[in-house]
Amino acid sequence: MGAATSTMNRVNDDKLAVRDSDGNYIATQLVEVDNITSSLRRLYVEAYLGVSPKETPKYWLIFQVSIPPIGWNTYFISKDSQKGLRFSFWASEVDIPINQSFLWYEASSGDAADGQASGAYIFRPDGAPPVPSSSSGVMPKHHAGPYRHAGQMSCKSEENLPCGLPSPDDRSVIRVYKEKEHAEIEFTIGPIPTDDGTGKEVITRLMTNMVTNSTFYTDSNGRDFLKRVRDYRADWNLQVTQPVSGNYYPLNLGIYSTDGKSELSVLVDRGVGGSSIKDGEIEIMLHRRLLYDDSRGVAEALDEQVCVNYACEGLTVRGNYYLSVDQFGSGAHWRRTFGQQIYSPLLLAFAHADEESWKSSHVMNATTMDHGYNLPPNVAIITLQDLHDGSVLLRLAHLYEAGEDVLNSRLSNVDLKKVFAGKTIKELRETNLSANQDKSGMKRKKWRVADDPGSSSAPIRGRPVDNTTLVVELGPMEIRTFLLKF
Repeated sequence: MGAATSTMNRVNDDKLAVRDSDGNYIATQLVEVDNITSSLRRLYVEAYLGVSPKETPKYWLIFQVSIPPIGWNTYFISKDSQKGLRFSFWASEVDIPINQSFLWYEASSGDAADGQASGAYIFRPDGAPPVPSSSSGVMPKHHAGPYRHAGQMSCKSEENLPCGLPSPDDRSVIRVYKEKEHAEIEFTIGPIPTDDGTGKEVITRLMTNMVTNSTFYTDSNGRDFLKRVRDYRADWNLQVTQPVSGNYYPLNLGIYSTDGKSELSVLVDRGVGGSSIKDGEIEIMLHRRLLYDDSRGVAEALDEQVCVNYACEGLTVRGNYYLSVDQFGSGAHWRRTFGQQIYSPLLLAFAHADEESWKSSHVMNATTMDHGYNLPPNVAIITLQDLHDGSVLLRLAHLYEAGEDVLNSRLSNVDLKKVFAGKTIKELRETNLSANQDKSGMKRKKWRVADDPGSSSAPIRGRPVDNTTLVVELGPMEIRTFLLKF
């Protein structure tokens, strides 16, 4: 699908204009770069390049772009004494109904009963409740702009300790951006101090009054959402020895919970761990710094550092997570559509060039698709790759599970002739997922499962592709892989 979204670029000048390829001015918004971002940038530039940066970006330049599907568009940023078409940045107070806090678990170094330490592969807190920060439940004040409503909430405690961590460093911070459909939480955590000889595992916790009956849902490799029940396994009788880590699951896309009336969804921008240790709560592991090896193969503690002039400190992490509250049954649409934007964001490319020269020698915008055609909203292209033999590898994925959404959990069709308009597909072969065997040659093993009543219905799958129409049909959660020659 085509994209209409905002893009952010760091700049030093407030007298900049943005124009599209037709010369029309694009409305922009400037947001000052905060001191935390600037200081962190200086530290890592000096650490990895050996020199301090000569200039520090002063602003984020934000503007709306429109990109055709499987295509590109060109925008020109230049100095302009009139500042082009600029939205003024005004201030207003906005309450974001998020009861959010930072906490940290003290990592176990092993004990007499069990010598297992928390490490790179093992999450094992010492058994005590997580140490809270006094910033819990703070409602941030926001500056509102046309594209983003930006607010900042520092996590300093009464003892001048950020986010409950025993350090005088004031680098840990979060910023909340309120978009039209969701809130975006941008966090900067670290360096995690270990002067007290204790490893720490930093989480953020979101708290609501939802009654969720010990149940929450986490994704499996970014695809299916699996039902999780606290302190319970459907396949065996669980003896609870680790009430926290035993309920943690990997998150690649996100986590959500529901009380039958509303859905609270959180999406992540990287692989993390997450759980719901208490009803109405969701927590996500954001950063870890540990002092002991967990004896799982790496033979070292999870204690990376960055050094400048022989002075070393633990790593600082930056990232985002995204929050949405929807009516029961409606959250899947946001999780799948916005989740795809997180997984496959716009690719930005920059060049210093004279505008007229660039226009005379480059195509400003284009798409491979037939004009007016878009992929169905429940389908995504997850692979499009030229191979060494001249063929093209194409993978199409249905984004929804069966029964997940009233409108989008249905069969969907993709017209390959319109996807690759202007080209003639002379050969189409469907293969297995890894593209090393024709689908027609696959033999699926039929497993006999003990105590299985066999009443579960087979998943819905798309029909074979007609080589005349070249229309691909996909059922819920189906991924189909093809090799094409044009």
